Amino acid sequence: MRTESFSFETQTEDDKNIITNILYESFDMKFKPLFKRFSSEETIGIIKASLNQAEGILYKEDDTILGVAVFSTKQNPGMEITKDMRKRLGLFSYHLYRWLFQSEKLTDEGIIKLEMIATKTETRGKGVGTTLIHKMIEYAKRSEYNKITLEVVNTNPRAKALYERMGFTTYKHHHTGIFTRAFDFSGFDDMSLSLR
Repeated sequence: MRTESFSFETQTEDDKNIITNILYESFDMKFKPLFKRFSSEETIGIIKASLNQAEGILYKEDDTILGVAVFSTKQNPGMEITKDMRKRLGLFSYHLYRWLFQSEKLTDEGIIKLEMIATKTETRGKGVGTTLIHKMIEYAKRSEYNKITLEVVNTNPRAKALYERMGFTTYKHHHTGIFTRAFDFSGFDDMSLSLR
């Protein structure tokens, strides 16, 4: 097992496809209602285009990518959902995609945000996510960030419990009601971990 920092745009085309597929499989409940008029291949292409500027950490075994953590900083937005996508997605889907997957632009240089963490289906519950979070914490400390933030939906108690075990605490709860039921959640928590 090894982990490494990555920049999406410098990955091989095969690795870009693997990373995109891991995210698609992990977040299918969010992607499917949003992109129901698109095929799986088209949806994966949209996600891939959104990741062009992404940075994060990969979990590998024998050079096979098994997990990925994508983060954003003031300098790098993580997922970038450009206005060029508006025509392809349609106005409603474009704004919903941005709301679900592209957080607000960070304005504090001391904050790094975990945007997404995902593992291959067959590795879930085997410590890959925990390792990715440990490595992200190490990366954030080494890079002299003051705080890590993240959001976790209310229908993912396993993830929230993992974050709490890692020292994250909830600082705000958002109730989204019926607006996000199609995406399998009705609220989310903002969580943070102080590194100082």
